[in-house]
Amino acid sequence: MLDVISFIKEYSYIGIFIIVFLECGIFFLLPGDSLLFAVGIMASRGFISFYPAVFFIICAAILGGKAGYVIGKYFEHVFENKHFKKIFPKDKLDHVKDFFKKNGDKTILFCRFVPIVRTFAPIVAGFSEMKFSTFWKYNVLGGIVWGILIPTLGYLFGNTFPQLEHNIGLISILIVLVSLLPFGVKYMKGRRVRSL
Repeated sequence: MLDVISFIKEYSYIGIFIIVFLECGIFFLLPGDSLLFAVGIMASRGFISFYPAVFFIICAAILGGKAGYVIGKYFEHVFENKHFKKIFPKDKLDHVKDFFKKNGDKTILFCRFVPIVRTFAPIVAGFSEMKFSTFWKYNVLGGIVWGILIPTLGYLFGNTFPQLEHNIGLISILIVLVSLLPFGVKYMKGRRVRSL
């Protein structure tokens, strides 16, 4: 696991921008929420300035989401290839497109707070032909809310509990577990329904 405290100290704003950009639409095995939380804690300890960090996070989140959407538009053409149609049948793709037509706005907004989904939702929005104007509006809104809320929580916790700086690894794990909790609940409900 990436040592986010050391990373922030060494690479500062540019490093934060790159990680958030990649994690928000291209590559999911990166510390999104835990990095933002750590940024808040580090800002509360004076290692980094809060407002410039939040600015870079918001910009990276929005641009990363747009990059994911563009990648998704490319996949739209790839899926027309006959070999890909065997792997991804048309009825499955049509189901995804219908879902994004009905729920794409909410998905793009709330996916910011769910690891992995945050990375792939913009890509899916792109190949499911979600209108770019709709995607952009909720991508910007989600990027702003996520980019302000998580670092602010880290900042407040850092001020209240200074010792958090030394337990960021454990906190990162807890953040991921809390983020994935809705999936666990849904999975258990699905299993209960199938067993009846």
